[in-house]
Amino acid sequence: MSQEITSAQATVLLTNEFVGASAPIFYAEIDGKTNIKIMSFSTSREYGANAPGGIITIANVNPSDPRDTGYYNQQRHGDIVEQPANEFEGIIQPAKVVTVSVGYGDNAATDTVDVFTGSIDTVRVNIDGAGNSTMVLNCRGLSKKLVDTPIQCKRVVSGTIFYHMNYPVNGWAASGEELVEYYLEQADTNPLLLEIWIDVCMRAGYEIGELNFDTSWTTRVNDCADGSFTNCTGTWIELARKVVDLLGAYMWEDELGELHLRVANNQVYSGDDTFTLNGTAWTELEDGGYARAIEETISVTNWMSTNYTSADWDFDYATNSIRRSSGSNIGDGEEVIVTYTYCAWLFRSNQIYNLTQWTSHDEMFGRLVATNNELNLERTTTLDALGDGSALSTLKAIIEDKPELHTNALLDAYLVTRRAEMRKEYFNISFSCVAVPQLRVRDLIVPFIWGTVKAIYEITGFTISYDAVTGMSMNIEAIYYGASSIT
Repeated sequence: MSQEITSAQATVLLTNEFVGASAPIFYAEIDGKTNIKIMSFSTSREYGANAPGGIITIANVNPSDPRDTGYYNQQRHGDIVEQPANEFEGIIQPAKVVTVSVGYGDNAATDTVDVFTGSIDTVRVNIDGAGNSTMVLNCRGLSKKLVDTPIQCKRVVSGTIFYHMNYPVNGWAASGEELVEYYLEQADTNPLLLEIWIDVCMRAGYEIGELNFDTSWTTRVNDCADGSFTNCTGTWIELARKVVDLLGAYMWEDELGELHLRVANNQVYSGDDTFTLNGTAWTELEDGGYARAIEETISVTNWMSTNYTSADWDFDYATNSIRRSSGSNIGDGEEVIVTYTYCAWLFRSNQIYNLTQWTSHDEMFGRLVATNNELNLERTTTLDALGDGSALSTLKAIIEDKPELHTNALLDAYLVTRRAEMRKEYFNISFSCVAVPQLRVRDLIVPFIWGTVKAIYEITGFTISYDAVTGMSMNIEAIYYGASSIT
């Protein structure tokens, strides 16, 4: 689900006039400092990827004295470089936390939304032939602690660190020492896989308040093959993804650096509201702010199955609200049933540039096979004809060994999810557009161009960029999700 797009923000987006009080605005904080002159910023996010990247370019010069280059350099006041000390000593260097917000308006506090939280990996200082200096910061999201940190556990008494982990947390009785406990305790002899995911994230450095998760999963360690979580090595991200795969879930890092574990393939895009329309007062539809109805899909009826036409009601996209129109056939105070398709944002043609559609068999397979070689289990399914009628030979097969799935039922469930994901990835779209910084990967959108595109697509990746001179831009990649019912 996207960040909330307020009615005021939606109104600005719909004008397509991003100047003056509606100009793009950028706000960055680096180790608590907000007065660093930023030239440009970009960040990219992709489905299934962790530790999203961010690049910040800084004009490395004293804003009050253009002759004072290297203004943000570290150790600029010392034996080697004799420049006056300033407030930025020890600020712009690796491991420092960076937060970035962008939007449209003139108030950084109210007109922006967060788009990136991470820390600096690399600082590069560039000086051109004319003596102009810039500083480029390469950053990654906070989930890099999962990516970079090896699996490890510490014993309580000796403090000895071992670079492997067992679940349940009960493999140390022979030594007379217990492990340092996090979310899971020694007494948890058959934990939920969800609880293992939480424990993994906390051992990698997350606090429980930084983890967001659905609680509907019931799969436990004993439901998996023996040894699935014994002597786990590698990095924490590998173990976290193992849990994600077994649950058929989706893990992602948000713009605040927090982690989410959510049920996959469960997005709804059909609304069905019942309410009373009084006078010409506006009534907001159910999902206002986080999703908005598509006007061309709205149907208004009453309990006697009277179908009202669009001449009988008005719709305001910014507020996601409907009302009786002047001279409406809808009775004042009448209860109506409103059905509609909704999405996180509807991109009309005046907000889309350089759109590309494609279909490809490159990552498609006619037959999908899941095995457990140790238990001599094998299950199979076929992709069948795709949405345009094309099909692949079943000789083109993908075979995956899933040793954690120890029954045919578990292998079958895995194949159902795998097949659904593969079929979705056949129809693809990429386009440059007006930047909507509230959007997230997996949000449902509709790029709407009459006679060309009008389906619902799921965002699989995007890049959002800000430049102090040229403004803000966005590129979105998405896959087909479903029909929009636009008529």
